[in-house]
Amino acid sequence: MDVSRVIFSIDFIAFSFRLLEHCYGSFFLGPLIVMIGDMVATTIKFLIILSAFFIGFAVASESVLNPEAQMNGLLPFYLFRKPFWNMFGEFFLEDLDASVNDQDNMCTDDPLIYNKYTTLRCPSEVGKYFVPVLMGLYYLTTNTLLFNLLIAKFNYKIADIENSSAKIWRYQYFVINIEYSKMFILPPPFFGLTVLLLIAHAKGYRGDLFSIDIPKEKFAALQRLEKTTLYNIIQSENDKQNMCSSCSNMNNSLQKV
Repeated sequence: MDVSRVIFSIDFIAFSFRLLEHCYGSFFLGPLIVMIGDMVATTIKFLIILSAFFIGFAVASESVLNPEAQMNGLLPFYLFRKPFWNMFGEFFLEDLDASVNDQDNMCTDDPLIYNKYTTLRCPSEVGKYFVPVLMGLYYLTTNTLLFNLLIAKFNYKIADIENSSAKIWRYQYFVINIEYSKMFILPPPFFGLTVLLLIAHAKGYRGDLFSIDIPKEKFAALQRLEKTTLYNIIQSENDKQNMCSSCSNMNNSLQKV
């Protein structure tokens, strides 16, 4: 029953994200959704670099702090739990000060007990002094260097998308119209009624309300028109560049005179 709740919760999260697709029709929100998607892709690539520091610190600190830890199914969870929260300022310094004789912060040296992760393990003497220094370097590297590098990359992405937000909105608006034109009007299990309605109104269901049948002769004429227009645009751009270069050469010659 608990597993089903987890699956349904993940499904609801995916459904909530799916609702963001309707924001593509907005000139303001559409480019923002594209920004978020690009940031997620950048973050995934950034995690590859971060994982080197993350895994290195996790294994190094655990091997020094608890050298007698045994491999079991719970070790990966507790191995990476503290380094993950260390990146966000949670240092667990009270665990480094734990002692067998401390009633308020008691720990154990018995492997049969601490390998079950029910009681706090006593840190090694070397780990009490080495791990805080290593943790400080780890926090400084991840927060000051890597996270600021990620933020700078985000700023570059935002500026790049902001400069072409109009083109992005037009494209996304076109894509969402094409996508929903191919969908059924009625929800399941009424797909058959949708097909009948489309047949009645469109005299045949093609699966795409935006497509039309063009004869071969007209299609060839459209292709020729497209090529001619493209050639004219390229030619005009070349003429502008040649004119600018000639003007600059003339100005240079006048300055020399």
